[in-house]
Amino acid sequence: KIPEAHWRFLEKTIRYYETEKHIFVHACLEAQSDLDEQLDDMLYWQTFDQLRPHISGKKVVCGHTTLAEGEIADVGYGVWLETGVEYGGWLSCLEVHSGEFWQADQKGQTRSGKL
Repeated sequence: KIPEAHWRFLEKTIRYYETEKHIFVHACLEAQSDLDEQLDDMLYWQTFDQLRPHISGKKVVCGHTTLAEGEIADVGYGVWLETGVEYGGWLSCLEVHSGEFWQADQKGQTRSGKL
């Protein structure tokens, strides 16, 4: 019972987004493969602990695997933003150039900081 307009939107989305300094993916990526060679399984389903520095030298920004403690993880070559809002944790956003982040939870609490 998903509206047709929602399906059209999903079908037009891209698998990753790349800027001059960052690569944005849902889950993970293969470190030694070009972006156009990435497998869907890696981009959509694999976990952050598999992430290694990408051959492009760009920082990878991803989610998918929930961080139970609600803290954003920054390992230098990658940032992990999945902070568990669906489990009562935080919804997180990040300004990638400055490292500033903002979070809100389902109770209306907010917090912010800098990586």
